[in-house]
Amino acid sequence: MHSTDISTSQKITPDNFMAHFDLLIIEKLHLQTLIHHAYVRCVTEK
Repeated sequence: MHSTDISTSQKITPDNFMAHFDLLIIEKLHLQTLIHHAYVRCVTEK
């Protein structure tokens, strides 16, 4: 077991956390945009 390798590579610093948090927000917004476009397409095609 290389527990030291895992702990050093997975260490979360404030900067690291904020970058990861921003990525999550961007992905969520992107997903909402895709769903919105799909919904609009379904409504307009009827």
